[in-house]
Amino acid sequence: MARYEVQKIVCENCGRQHKVKIYDVVDVRRDPKLKKKVIKDELQLSRCPFCGEFTRLDYDLTYIDPSNMITISLANTKDMYHEALETLDPRLLDEDDPEDVLLKAYLENSVRRIVRNSTQLAEKALIFDKGLDDRVIEIIKVIYAKLKENDGIEDMVFNIGEFSDGSTEMCFLPLKDGVMQNDPYPLKESTYLLTENEYMDLFTSFPNTNLEVDRDWAEAFLDYAGEMQAEEHEVDEDAKFVNEVMNKYYAVMDDEPEAAKVIKENWEEVMNRVLKKWDTEKDGRPTLEDLENDDYETYLGNWLGDIDMTLGNAKEHAFRMDFSENLLNVLDLSDDPLMYYNTRRSYMESLGEVQGFDKMMNYLYDWKKEDSDSAYLAATEIFEYEMNQQPEKAYELAKEYMYMPLKKSCDDWLFDSCENIFSEYNDQKRLKEIKKRRKEKIRFYE
Repeated sequence: MARYEVQKIVCENCGRQHKVKIYDVVDVRRDPKLKKKVIKDELQLSRCPFCGEFTRLDYDLTYIDPSNMITISLANTKDMYHEALETLDPRLLDEDDPEDVLLKAYLENSVRRIVRNSTQLAEKALIFDKGLDDRVIEIIKVIYAKLKENDGIEDMVFNIGEFSDGSTEMCFLPLKDGVMQNDPYPLKESTYLLTENEYMDLFTSFPNTNLEVDRDWAEAFLDYAGEMQAEEHEVDEDAKFVNEVMNKYYAVMDDEPEAAKVIKENWEEVMNRVLKKWDTEKDGRPTLEDLENDDYETYLGNWLGDIDMTLGNAKEHAFRMDFSENLLNVLDLSDDPLMYYNTRRSYMESLGEVQGFDKMMNYLYDWKKEDSDSAYLAATEIFEYEMNQQPEKAYELAKEYMYMPLKKSCDDWLFDSCENIFSEYNDQKRLKEIKKRRKEKIRFYE
C-alpha cells in the first residue's frame, strides 16, 4: 500500500489545473506496480491530461521494500534530510512502545539509505532489486571515473541495458554537462564480483556510518581501505603500483580498447617493478612461481593471460608481439609449458596479422624444428590452415597427425582439431578412430 495525497498543480505549458498524487510512503510489497515506476524514475513525473506536457515533481518520500529489507528516504530538503536521519535511526525509537520495538528490529536488520533526488532513488531501487550491493557499485564508479576523467564525465548512473534478443547487461550511463549520455560503459559481472570480494570484509569495520552511500562515501572508503591494507603489512610500493594497474585494467576489461590502453601505458613500468627484486645476472630468468608475491591481488599468470586476450581482441597486434616477446625474454617459462606455448603462439598470431599468413607459418615451421613431436604445434598447424580457408591442407595434416605418440599435454586439443576437420569432411571412419585414441589416452595415463 502507498500513502499519498491528491493535490492540484498548474501545468507550466498550458496553464490549466490538474490533479496529481503526491506520495509520502511507497511500500512496493503491497503495491508492486510502483516499484517499476520508481526504477524507471517515473513516479514523480506527471503528464498534463490537457496538453500532454510532462512536469517533474520534486518532493520527499520514503521507499520501502520489506521483502528485501530495504528502506530509502528521498530527502529533497534539509528538513527532510534531518527528519530521515532520525526516522532511520533505530536508537531513537521508544523501546516501551510495541510498534517502535517492531520497527527497531526491522531497521536494525535492513539496508537504510538516504538519497537527494529521484534519479538516485531510481538507481538505488534498481541496484537492490537486482540483488546487488550499492557500496560495491559506488566503488566501481569511482574507479571508472578516474579512468574517464579526461572525458569530462561528471558522474555515472547504474543501469541495466536491454537488447533486442531479450538479453541484458549491467552498465553505467555517464553524465556530461548535466546530460545523461547514451554511450554506456559496460560492467562485467566478474568485475563486480572481484571488487566485492576485495572489499567486503572492510565494510563492517568502516567507521563512516553515513546513510548516503554515494561518490563521497566511496572515495572515503577507498582511502580507509588503503590505510587498513597498509597497516596489515608493510607497504610494498612496487606491489602497490602493480595492484593499481591491475585494478584499472579489470575495471575496464569489458572495454577492450580502453583496457589495452591501460596496459600499453603501464606495462613497461609493471615489468620493471615485478622484476625489481630479481637479480637476472646472478639468478638467470625468473619463473612465474619465483615472481609470486602475496601482495599482488591476483595470480600473475592469470593476469598475463587476460592481458594477452585483451590485446588480441583489441587488435593491438604490434604491441601484442612486443608483449609476448618481452615475456619470453625475461621469464623462464620452462616449468609452465602451456604458458610457454600460448605466449609463443600469441607472438605468432600477431606476426600473421602484421606481416601475413606466410610469415606466420614460416615462424611455426621453424618452431616445429625445435619441438617436432609437439601435439600443441600439430593442432596449431591444423587450426591455422583451416582458419585461412585451406581445409584440404588441414584435412591432410589431421590424417597424418592423429597418430602422433600420446603425451600428457595438449593431446585433447589435437584430438579436437582433428575431430573438427573430420566432421567437416564427414569422415566417419577417422572420427571413430579419434574417439578410440581419446580412450587410449585415458587408459594410458590412469
